[in-house]
Amino acid sequence: MIGLLCGLAVSAAFAEYGAPFARDGKISLTATNGMCRVVHTGKQDWALTLKGGNVAVKPGEVYRLACRSAAVPGAPAKQQAHVSVVLTGEKGKVLMWGFGAKDFFAGEACESVFTIPLGSTSIQARVGGLGPYTGDVSAAILEKVGCVPLAADLPEQWTLESDTLALNVRTENLGLSVTDKRTGRTWASTAAAGDFPAYLVRAVRCPSAGELEIDVTDARTRGERTVRFALDPSAPAEFTASVSGTGALKRTFAYPDAFASQTGDFLVVPVSEGFLLPLGTNTLQIGDLSAYSAGMSMPFFGISKGAEGAGWMTILETPDDAKMTAYRAQGVLAGAAPGWAPTRGQFGYTRRARYVFLTSGGYVAMAKRYRAYAAANGLVETFREKAKARPHIDRLLGAANVWYFGGWKEPGAVDMAKELKAAGLDRFLWSSGGGAATVAALAAMPDVLVGRYDCYRDVYYPEQMEAIGMKADPNNEICRNTSAWPHDIIWKSADSNDWAKAWGVRGKDGKTHHCATQCTLKQPARERRNVARELQTVPFNTRFIDVTTSVGWEECENPAHPMTRSQSRAAACELLGLLGREFNLVVGSEQGMDAAVPVCDYFEGMLSPWNSRMPHGRPGANRTDIFREGLYPTNVTPAELSRVVDFNLGEKYRIPLFELVYHDCACSHWYWYDYSNRPISLWPKRDLFNVLYGTAPMYIFDHRLWTERKEEFIRSYKATCPVARKTGYSEMLDHHALTADRTVQRSTFADGTVVTVNFGNTPYALEDGSSLTPGAFCVK
Repeated sequence: MIGLLCGLAVSAAFAEYGAPFARDGKISLTATNGMCRVVHTGKQDWALTLKGGNVAVKPGEVYRLACRSAAVPGAPAKQQAHVSVVLTGEKGKVLMWGFGAKDFFAGEACESVFTIPLGSTSIQARVGGLGPYTGDVSAAILEKVGCVPLAADLPEQWTLESDTLALNVRTENLGLSVTDKRTGRTWASTAAAGDFPAYLVRAVRCPSAGELEIDVTDARTRGERTVRFALDPSAPAEFTASVSGTGALKRTFAYPDAFASQTGDFLVVPVSEGFLLPLGTNTLQIGDLSAYSAGMSMPFFGISKGAEGAGWMTILETPDDAKMTAYRAQGVLAGAAPGWAPTRGQFGYTRRARYVFLTSGGYVAMAKRYRAYAAANGLVETFREKAKARPHIDRLLGAANVWYFGGWKEPGAVDMAKELKAAGLDRFLWSSGGGAATVAALAAMPDVLVGRYDCYRDVYYPEQMEAIGMKADPNNEICRNTSAWPHDIIWKSADSNDWAKAWGVRGKDGKTHHCATQCTLKQPARERRNVARELQTVPFNTRFIDVTTSVGWEECENPAHPMTRSQSRAAACELLGLLGREFNLVVGSEQGMDAAVPVCDYFEGMLSPWNSRMPHGRPGANRTDIFREGLYPTNVTPAELSRVVDFNLGEKYRIPLFELVYHDCACSHWYWYDYSNRPISLWPKRDLFNVLYGTAPMYIFDHRLWTERKEEFIRSYKATCPVARKTGYSEMLDHHALTADRTVQRSTFADGTVVTVNFGNTPYALEDGSSLTPGAFCVK
């Protein structure tokens, strides 16, 4: 409900348009059949301004802008335009050019209803679009239809205060300023460029001394919301901010706004293992990151003064539809804020973020605070706890991840495994699978896990399989999921033809034919049947489920099995969890998300930041061909490789956030196409990161490559795997740089192990008087 109406008289009605605007191309208006025919030929924006000029408005007033349209015979189909108003403030300052915008296709009627925000004094109605358009539009009508009842006599701000924090909430746009009394620094929120005060306050309540509740109307969406702030009595340096509401939500909104940053501030963000990014620069082009996919491996972020100084962090306590929204000022990264996405087009449940303020410790303090939060919410299940039910999980700790692609003339899997053992590579995860006899022989070897690749998201269907030259096998649909078509797939809308696409496969016609996407709710039952059948004859002890913790949680509009992201998360965790619980398997998945840590034992890709990996190389190249192409593979540019060197393997920016939280719970591995031995020139540096993080390497090779580089494989294994084995059951307690340029770094583990590595070009003097040479490491 809008609330009390404050006048329903028509504010303005327009029978015709003024001179049209087109940024490029040509635009013409012609009267036809009582409408106005618009012909625009340009590629950029165009607009028709309604005659009558600016209309004076007041905050809280509700307006309706409507028009009809008609398609022109012979004109291209699906041409889109929109109605909107130019929102203007004091002294004619434009607050927003397309406020209240509502899209329509030629032939549709269009209506936009919007509320005037604070600071607005006038509006000007328009019809416009982007790109070529030929269509008829009617005279548009702009009328006032109501008014939001605004609270009167409000203070400039409200204050909640503890011994540690002073939290001020400004009346205008509910902006925050937080003073940490211990450091004296005040963190004040700042709206993104072009934003305006959009929250209209209807009522205010203070349920207790440490709580504040504010009922607002969002002028942009007309949604009625309740914003709540609460100091945490058990943690005086923390508070929660939550937003609740009902009704439709069409796009992500950010609240609270980002805090303004200062010179020397760094963004701490868990992209894969984690990054430490200087604000006020374009060091890494990073945008919004979702907590419901592998965009963020853990749902928190923060800002610190330097790497180890004071700062704050935000824990997204309702992460299933949450994001980190990046804030840019003058084109450079300047901060971050919580973002809240729709849940199946609705506002849904209450969204909540926890703010934690820290006096020191930087990213390590943030990681440790998040570990405590994760433990309290059941996400910290250590390997010691997992091993009680599955003792053979011990084989995973310190095991190199091996993908062997031997040709028909090369030694088979068992012979290759024996060669690895003979060379001193005693402990490994054989990820390449095999037939029943091969798997049985490998599984019988001491300290060896034998993995089976599997995937439950991709659904192959008849037309696609014909196009790619594949035949369905009803007795074995592992990785194909053919029986899921058409009833168990995800719909993106109520239209059954609007199904979600998954992996693309090149067909005989040279075109890409995409799989459909199996609804997550349907995946566990299909997996249970497949695995039970296969284990009767093939004794795998490990299973890798591709994609699940990479694409993350999805929505489904199929009326037979509608699904929210929260339901998708629960189903995905069941998909992974039943493998260990019912089949006693070691479990892996792609990339990694912390919601799956209790049910997943290793993540392929966690060590490889998804935004700076080695590219795949030329189309059709196999894994070892790509390796042999050298430092500059086909279709991989020097700029792309520079990104790998600077960020993927950049000691200046990457930090082990995931290890600081979950090192003793899940093993982190490199990614396909971005593995330890690709490219050769970066292999030693990847090994240094493995040693520093207490993680095992990942190798992809054939027998020829093994023969050519055998000594390098042995050197790599002996450098990395003993440390991963030694620290596998231990929490990573600390990580920090010993030099200002971050080229010398140190990690400390709960078992007392201390690892120091030198990424730099000059020796580093250790505390005992010895020298750590460039490219070397020390383990104590």
